[in-house]
Amino acid sequence: MAQGMGGGGDASRVETAVGLTIPAAEIVRKPAVPFAIGFRYPPEFEAAVILLLEQARQRKISQLAVTLGLPRRPRSTGARSQNHHFRGHCADIAAQLIAPDTEGARYNPEEIADAMKRMAVAEGYPSKLGADGIEVPESEALASVEQETVLINVCHRFADIHSFWLTEYDDTVKPPVPYRTVGGRTREEMERERARAIPGC
Repeated sequence: MAQGMGGGGDASRVETAVGLTIPAAEIVRKPAVPFAIGFRYPPEFEAAVILLLEQARQRKISQLAVTLGLPRRPRSTGARSQNHHFRGHCADIAAQLIAPDTEGARYNPEEIADAMKRMAVAEGYPSKLGADGIEVPESEALASVEQETVLINVCHRFADIHSFWLTEYDDTVKPPVPYRTVGGRTREEMERERARAIPGC
């Protein structure tokens, strides 16, 4: 049986669907009880668990579907994080997709991020069925380190296909220097190419 450690919680996690995901729960195993395992969850999930159990009681359900797995490593956020990396690439791509009639950006960075996530679903990025039954990518806020890496790699390939530049950082110098790269070239390689393009160099 899952146990809480007191405290409140946010029941909105399961308001619209019978289901709950707890990123990490402590294992409580009683060797004297065969074929049984329990979990102790963080207190912020208490209200959501109570709501889920109440939904099961109302439907006269005495079982729950259980999926076991190792805890996911949450994506990094903040400056120079995975989230910053992905969102920066989306802004780069948006800046280069120009509408011919207005000569302005055809898509904003958020629209690019949504498109990258849709493409990433085919490469293992998680998805869910929307209210209309259409598959949609899972919220990036729930992405793990590995799933965020998939998003970044999709941006890299999309940019390579369209010969777009992306902003990366040269970490060989302190502080790291941002530079625009095409095809994953290093800052040194990009500078050599620019130098060769200058007459007389």
